[in-house]
Amino acid sequence: MKQQKRESTSGSLQSPRKTARTVIVDRSAVSKPNVKSKGGHEERQHGAMRLDGLALSTENAAVSDCSQVTIPPEAIVDLPILASDGSLSGRSASVPGTMKQTDNSVNSYAPNLSAYENQMSYAALSESTYAVMASELAFYKNHNKKLQKECIILDNQRRQIKSLSGLPGDMTKVVSEYTRNQHILESRLRDRRELEQYFASGKVPDAVPNTQRIFGLFQDLKYRIALLPVMDGAREYPIESLTGISADLDDLLSSVFGADTPSKLQETPSVSPILTSFELIQALTGASICDWVFGAEFQVDVMRTTPLLEGYRSLIKTCYGYKTLFNVDRAAHKSTMEGEGFKEVVIPKMAEMLTKRLTDALEPFFHESQKHQAIEKLRPSLRAVFELAVEARAESLLSASDLRLIWPVAGSAANEAEMEVSSSEPIANPEVVKLPLLPGLRVFSKEKTTMVDFRGLTQGTLTETPQLYVVKALVLY
Repeated sequence: MKQQKRESTSGSLQSPRKTARTVIVDRSAVSKPNVKSKGGHEERQHGAMRLDGLALSTENAAVSDCSQVTIPPEAIVDLPILASDGSLSGRSASVPGTMKQTDNSVNSYAPNLSAYENQMSYAALSESTYAVMASELAFYKNHNKKLQKECIILDNQRRQIKSLSGLPGDMTKVVSEYTRNQHILESRLRDRRELEQYFASGKVPDAVPNTQRIFGLFQDLKYRIALLPVMDGAREYPIESLTGISADLDDLLSSVFGADTPSKLQETPSVSPILTSFELIQALTGASICDWVFGAEFQVDVMRTTPLLEGYRSLIKTCYGYKTLFNVDRAAHKSTMEGEGFKEVVIPKMAEMLTKRLTDALEPFFHESQKHQAIEKLRPSLRAVFELAVEARAESLLSASDLRLIWPVAGSAANEAEMEVSSSEPIANPEVVKLPLLPGLRVFSKEKTTMVDFRGLTQGTLTETPQLYVVKALVLY
């Protein structure tokens, strides 16, 4: 009896079933049911499945002629996918409601539905795996650049030492050792300077620059959200004509008009009978920033908690106490956010997902004949807005202060101390908010340092601690 061949990945042998469960096959590979070997025997690919160019071997991946890459299950982590409740979750996208059945009848389209779910899961797996790999690649590229610079410095120093050919051999060794020690001390000095802001005074690190960056990002957001390119922006919409079309659209409209449930949106005409599509899209964009970015838990793969990370935290706390643990935790998050992988991969990826979710919700605003053109025109501006919003949200994690959201709903009383008017046109009713366009922030002092908190920001105020300053919300009167 011939022994069954087993492939080894990363130096380890895996059973056929385990390999089949974690194998990803090249999409360009062509399935060949019968392939003759040199000895004249036929090799068959048993149990092969294909879904839109994706191939999986369900029995023995070793007999497939497709190129394969085996990834351990623990290395595959889904990026957060935006859920309909405004949170960032790691779950796969759900099947649209139009494909679901509520009765107990036999669904003749069940095979197609199953194939659709599998296709969505494979697409999410491929997309998230790519994003994780791209983020890690950017990190190691940046690390490699630093090492290359150090190597160039050391090579120059070695050449200078070799040029001292007239010195005795022992003296050359002394100079070489001195140069190496000097390079090590310079590296330590650079690292110490970077960490001084976290440990020198015992206060929360980098408080003023961090709040200044948040304020600057909000100013950029106010400028960009006022310039969204909306086709047919003067078209007027009664609110009741937009309800019941999309769950996300209902949630955003409820957030704008302060309705507890979408059914209560029918009462909004008494506040604002008719609004233009430009005004509504601005307000809905601001509501998505408030609910999906700042009001939701900040979940990103590169900052996920693992047992190993928790082990490090426990040891630091045991050896050096809570204060050092909090400062080290904040320093680690700050260095991660300043890395190329976070700026070039994570932020754009999250912004793209938010843009896709919002444009799907905004489809009812455009005629069917102009829908594609209108969305493609709007998409780059929305992506830029969400990139700024995600960056500001990331900065809020490092804030030395306690932050609270300001989101004045339509019809609420105007407050010049916390609100900024978008339009320079004459104000019809300066005492009432017509529409909120962008959330603001109340900034309070924080009594003690804590671990980085990923929970969403809440609205309201703090009476026990003094308010430091306000980032005004952008509204229409």
